[in-house]
Amino acid sequence: MDEEGLARFDAAMAADPSDPRGCFHNWLVDLLAKATKPDYRGCGTTNAAVEYPDKGHPARKISSDIKTRFRAKLGGAAAAMGAREPAKLGDALMLLLEGVYASGQLFGEGGPARVVIEAADAVIDRYLAR
Repeated sequence: MDEEGLARFDAAMAADPSDPRGCFHNWLVDLLAKATKPDYRGCGTTNAAVEYPDKGHPARKISSDIKTRFRAKLGGAAAAMGAREPAKLGDALMLLLEGVYASGQLFGEGGPARVVIEAADAVIDRYLAR
């Protein structure tokens, strides 16, 4: 399931290589629509990490691997946007996204996830400012 999520992120970011920020924005719009549906259950990878806290458990190892790979992809997207500290921007975006995964399932459409696009834009602006 999460391999598909990584592939969807890659496809979204490849939609227009000349506009990585626009691609990320479009991906966020899609994520927000998904994460605020009434039947949304959160990120399966994050849920697995919570349900299997033993770092030696196979489910935990897989979730850690997927999240590590996604973190690298966010850093790559930040670099493509021209961030002066792409790893830090990627991490800041990861924190925002984890908030979407958790709050989307709790609060739905009117909850904190609704501001993720504005928050991401502010964070991105901070790391792109010279």
